[in-house]
Formats: sequence, C-alpha cells, structure tokens
Amino acid sequence: MQATKSSTAELKFSNEEISRQIEKMLTDPHFSHSEILRNFLKFIVTETIEGRSNCLKEYTIALNVLNKPITFKPKENCIVRIHAVRLRKALVDYYTTSGAMDDIRITLPKGNYVPDFTDNMDYVLNSVLSHQPLPQVGPYMDGHMTAAVIPFHYQDKKQLVKNFSDGLGIQLSSALMKIKSLSVISYNISRRVPEKFTDVRDIGHLFHAQYVFTGDVQCQKNSTRVTVQMIKTDTLEQVWSQTFERKVTETNSFKVQDEIIDQVIKSMQKQDKILLEKRTGVSIMAVA
Repeated sequence: MQATKSSTAELKFSNEEISRQIEKMLTDPHFSHSEILRNFLKFIVTETIEGRSNCLKEYTIALNVLNKPITFKPKENCIVRIHAVRLRKALVDYYTTSGAMDDIRITLPKGNYVPDFTDNMDYVLNSVLSHQPLPQVGPYMDGHMTAAVIPFHYQDKKQLVKNFSDGLGIQLSSALMKIKSLSVISYNISRRVPEKFTDVRDIGHLFHAQYVFTGDVQCQKNSTRVTVQMIKTDTLEQVWSQTFERKVTETNSFKVQDEIIDQVIKSMQKQDKILLEKRTGVSIMAVA
C-alpha cells in the first residue's frame, strides 16, 4: 500500500514536521551510534513522505542503505530483514526513553518497510488503556518530583473564558519549572489527558507524576473566580489550594493570568520548603 504526501497530511503531520522529527532522532544515541540504522530510518521516511513508498522493498533498501551490488538477491540474503529487526527495536527503545514526549511516533510494522507516522500521545494513551493495571508511580529521582498540569474546568462557553482557562494551564505549567524540586510534564501533552482519563490516580500513573495541578474557572456577571489545586496522585489528597477573584476582560486577561500564576508560584515556593522537610527531614528553618 502506497503512503503518499496526502496520507501524511491526514495524520495531521506535514512533511516538514516529520523531517524535523527525523533530524532529532538521528542525533539521539539510539541511532547516532549506528550508521546503518541512521541511513535505514532516514531512507524509508524520506521515500515515504516524498510519495515513493511503493519502492520500499528489500532490494532497494539493500542497494541504497547497505550499498549492496545490483546482483543482490533478497531470497538468498536476509541482511535487510536483520537490520529491520534492529531498527524496530531501536524505535521502541527510543520512544520508551528520550522520545517518550515527542509529538510524532514513527514505527515500522512487521513484514513491511513503509513507516507509520502516528500521534505519539494518542499511542501512549491507547497503550495504557489497553494494558491494566497501570504501572505504579515511580520513586523520587535525584530529589525531584514530577508534576503535571491538566486543563482548568469551566462551564461558561464564551471564547474569552475558554482562552483564559487554557492560558492559565499553559502559564502554570511553564512557571512551575521555577520550582527546583519539580520536573514538569509538557502541557502540550498533559492538556489532552482528560480526554482519556478522569481519575487523577490514572494520570499520575501515566506520567509517573506524584502531583497534578488543576482548577476551576467560574464566572458570574463581571467577576471571575479561579481556584487552583495541587493533588497528590496516589492518595487523591488535596495538599494545597488557593482561590482568586478578578475581573477579566478582553484587554486584561493576560495581565490577570500573570498575577494569578505569580501568586501561585510564590505560594508553591513556600510549599516546596515544606515538602523538602517531609522528604529529607531537613528543618524548614534551615532552608528558609
């Protein structure tokens, strides 16, 4: 089956996006240490996005990737299949580690040399949903905890409220990186999780996150009330919460977002000292 340029568009990825993904992957140790794997991956992806996937056969790969002579006979030599197995394993290892949060997942189906381009987060979510129970929340790594921000809940259907709520999530995710003890999941990934999961424990398991940040945006006439919450994923305990009331308009929404997030981060920096004491036994006074 031929994968043409239009088929990659249907997958919501342009040729340029796929090319950038490949360039990123080729510099990763999973591929950079093997010239054959680099050339194999780049060749099959390039041929596919340029509309020549029907030419991806053992023979053409042998000539163009492995520099075999034109007398090469695939039925008598399984070298292409051997390297295809190596490439499939390298792809799995890459997306299990350094490529776990990439937008595009490239796979090589068994029995085929035409790569598939899929939404990586959809792949991860569907994989988790089909393999129960979910893995346990991981331990602290080098004193760091992992946190994810999921979209703020709102009922008002006005575009201003929608944009304001989404902006809070984006800003909070970025600002939380100032907390030294936190590793923060990309909001571009975590914002889509509620489409699949409603249980905070499942979200924690998915990202190996100890904490989830979320909240509510409520509107009444000219007043907007924002509640921000920090939830411990394994116990569902709300360990911190703060409420803000502001007047939000088209002209001040960014300013209000900044004010709220600034207050949240100041509170979280104080909270971080408390969490540090719980984890290490260090007195709060010692780090104040």
